Amino acid sequence: MMKKRLLAVLLCAVMIVSFLPVGAGAADRFGAYGFTEEKVQKREEGAYHLLRHTASGAQVLWLENDGEERSFAAGFRTPPKDSMGENHVLEHALLCGSEKYPVRELMHVLANTSVADELNAYTSDDFTCYVVRTKNETDFYNLSDVYMSSVLFPLLRTEPNIFKQQGIRLEYVDGKAQYNGIVFSELKLRSLDTNENSIDFVSEQMYRNLYGDGTPTLASGGAIPDILNLTYDDVMRVYNTYYKPSNMLIYVAGEQDISKTLKMLNGYLSKADKGSAPEIEFDSAPIEQTKSVQEYNLTASTKTVDIGFMMHGPDVLDLKNVEAWNALVTYLLEIKMQEQFPDTIGYSVGGMGGGIYNFGIILAGVPVEQKDQAVQAFQKLLDEVAQNGIPSDCLNKLLDQQKTWQQFGREEIFTGFAYGGDPLACIDRLDVIDALKTDTQIYKTLAAEWRTGKYQTTVISGNGGAKPGIPEPKLTDAELQQVKRDTEAFNAWIGTPDSPENIAKLPQLSLADFSENTFALEQKSETTPEAAWYHTVDTDAEQASFSLYFPIEAKADDLAAWCLLAEFLNDQMEKGNIGAYFGVDGNALYGDAETLAPALVAGGSVAPAELKTQVDRLIKLLGAPPLQDTSALRAFLTERKKQLKANFSNPFQTEYGLRLLASTQSNRFLSGAPAGFYGSSRSYQAFVEKAVDAPEKDEALLARLRGLLGDALKRGGVVTNFQGSETDYRTFQAAAKSFLAGLPEGSGVSSCAFLPGGWPSALVVSNGTQDDNHVMIDGVYDGPVDDAALRVLGSVLGAKYLMPELRDKRGAYGTNISFDAHGMTMACAGGVPVDEVIAVYKGVGAYVRGLTLSDSELNGYIIGAIKEYDEEASWSRGNAAALARSGKTQADFERERAALMNVTLDDLRACADLLDRMTAQNRVFARVNTAEAKGVQFPFACRADADTGRVRPMLRADLPQEGAKTPLTRAESRSADCGKLDRPVRCRAARTAALYRRFVGRAFALARPRPAARL
Repeated sequence: MMKKRLLAVLLCAVMIVSFLPVGAGAADRFGAYGFTEEKVQKREEGAYHLLRHTASGAQVLWLENDGEERSFAAGFRTPPKDSMGENHVLEHALLCGSEKYPVRELMHVLANTSVADELNAYTSDDFTCYVVRTKNETDFYNLSDVYMSSVLFPLLRTEPNIFKQQGIRLEYVDGKAQYNGIVFSELKLRSLDTNENSIDFVSEQMYRNLYGDGTPTLASGGAIPDILNLTYDDVMRVYNTYYKPSNMLIYVAGEQDISKTLKMLNGYLSKADKGSAPEIEFDSAPIEQTKSVQEYNLTASTKTVDIGFMMHGPDVLDLKNVEAWNALVTYLLEIKMQEQFPDTIGYSVGGMGGGIYNFGIILAGVPVEQKDQAVQAFQKLLDEVAQNGIPSDCLNKLLDQQKTWQQFGREEIFTGFAYGGDPLACIDRLDVIDALKTDTQIYKTLAAEWRTGKYQTTVISGNGGAKPGIPEPKLTDAELQQVKRDTEAFNAWIGTPDSPENIAKLPQLSLADFSENTFALEQKSETTPEAAWYHTVDTDAEQASFSLYFPIEAKADDLAAWCLLAEFLNDQMEKGNIGAYFGVDGNALYGDAETLAPALVAGGSVAPAELKTQVDRLIKLLGAPPLQDTSALRAFLTERKKQLKANFSNPFQTEYGLRLLASTQSNRFLSGAPAGFYGSSRSYQAFVEKAVDAPEKDEALLARLRGLLGDALKRGGVVTNFQGSETDYRTFQAAAKSFLAGLPEGSGVSSCAFLPGGWPSALVVSNGTQDDNHVMIDGVYDGPVDDAALRVLGSVLGAKYLMPELRDKRGAYGTNISFDAHGMTMACAGGVPVDEVIAVYKGVGAYVRGLTLSDSELNGYIIGAIKEYDEEASWSRGNAAALARSGKTQADFERERAALMNVTLDDLRACADLLDRMTAQNRVFARVNTAEAKGVQFPFACRADADTGRVRPMLRADLPQEGAKTPLTRAESRSADCGKLDRPVRCRAARTAALYRRFVGRAFALARPRPAARL
């Protein structure tokens, strides 16, 4: 009894200590480094210590825990006063070197030489944040040091060319002036004249209706034409106003020596300009709407309209109303409105500008004759929710989704800091969401307010109207000549590489620290009459992972049906709360992507305590598969058709699908049976649409699916894989054995019919979506290669060639290069013309021949390559069954990794000829809008309509068309020039074919908030 009483007293003492004012002990702990502790709050994830730098006023929030992942973030409150994009430009420009580290291509170097999991910055509505996440302690301190130097002492303060490069500039091209710059190029994408014009208009008009020119309406990331008036002085005014320690929050988390961290921070904060904290004011008062429904852009020729619904939202710090609002809007759009209007596409619309959480919806593509019906349907839904609320089962799912969608932690901390001055104001959000599951009245209240409130708007806009283009600069002859001189000076500046001396100043990791083999899990195997069993022993695994591979004989005509089988079973399992998945895996052999051993895969990943329950549920389903209910199939097909339509509204999916078809047998298999592949495929979309249009054939389709599953579930050739503890493995094996033993005998044969290849190059043309140019080029190895040198070269070329050429000089959004077992891929996204991108790609060999690197630089790029290799290999090395089936061994991985450690500069230069040969294969896949397509000169084999997927062969202009002779297409006549078309590049996405992800939830494009600008 005494022990229990003492324990109770101790627990009370602990609770009291958690909320006691900070005392002398804390002051002594942090005072030596210039900080005082203002608050401590303990939560499950650790103890939050809110500190203040005594001399400068900067706040530091330290999450004290032993997390393996270390985080650093520096953020500033930056409310916009206009839409010129000053904050967005600063987000880019501050990471272009500092007084201590004067390296213009700083981020390109760090991204390819550190081992960080995140190295980024972003512009939110009213704050700007610079973030780092890494598991390596040395990397954490190196990068934190570089970031502090960059945001407080940037080169931008003395080098206006950085503004011209990252923001906007006038440049002289072919006798006239034009705009360029990275941020300008990003914003230019939103000004394209496309079928999404109306969606943008609706979004902006709803904000303007509710807030006029107030803060919520402003675009912190910038907008066109506003950015055309932006100057270096404008940007520096914002920097000098907001980038002060007194307006700064620094967040650190994960295992670290806090004394060392604070000492580093104090060194920068003590030297920075103190300044006074800026006044943070928002103009967020809503405007009462005298006319709740407003129509725009309707003409006699209008066929479809976009309809937006928005109401003035709650304060962003009112977490209860914010999360309830989230659930209500999601319910109205994704569950109810799109159910009534299945051929439309839904868009979430929202943001936090001005401290108001606005979240509305846009229903796009409504037939004009149904516009009034749609508005009335929405109003009726609000009435129904106001009366009855949201059904509890649906509500629980919505709130669980919100917990998954939310980026808890860092984002919550900076939201609290930006809008309440308290970094801890929003960290209870998870608890708030859980509590909302039982508060059913709040949804009724919100729906009633929306239905009858004064601060709500409905906007209807007709599709088909043109968007004003970007105005061309109007200059006098003297001004044009000045632009020419400025362009020459800028090109000279940007064409001068960072000096080796300056690059050497950057803190670096030691190559020796990465020599150790990182894979240390024991793997076992055994064979019984039922199956071959593979086990990766992982006693520390939080999840037990299991898979059963059933060999199948895949015929080309059956691939889509196999995919439907897997997806439909997944849908039924989700409805039955079974924690497992089905997939279809091509299983290419190591080094031979043309030889497949396809399998139907059933598996899952669950907490060990749930393992037996979930495996038993899966086995029960396999014994009595839910393939009888035609109404369930009909509901799934209808929903899947809608999801696939939304998926292919992004033209990248068409571009990528054509690339898969031109690739290896394993990728063509993935295109045919894309179960688990996010992009799906046009062939599967056509299969689903055909099934939707033939309800009378549902029973026959179910019979076909039952037949395929019956063919797969045979005893013979079955392989299982498990990762977890020995005890859990035995639990899984016992349950699986009992099921497998009862299956009929099978041949154990796994085979796949040859799948014909696609066009060797393709241009995807879209007028239906607003998107940037995207250009990929593949190259196939034509013999043995130095794989280690190519992997390191990928890091080098990304940092020192592609990013400087395509992003820094030409304003591309991003670019990269990768090498795998079969070849090379380069990709570029942004507004750079297709032919110009291809020309840069084809210059890669010449650049490599003249490549120079110091030993320390080379070591940095080797480290970057090793990090990427370890990440890629972790899945393959951890799946013992897949490893055995591929023919690759752990020794192969260790040999490849060791070779990376010893790559030399000469090894890199020796790859130049191979690069030339691969780019000469002309395997280019690109997407553009209609206007851009008119000027493309590259001889693509075909052009594809992004809206329909329809492919049009391009006839060669140099072939005579004589009488009855059929002119050859480029694809037919160029096959001899393009290398071996039956051995193209393997896409790494192929390995995801065994995984399944439903395309539900937020598969809706965001019209607002404007995309956060990311480096």
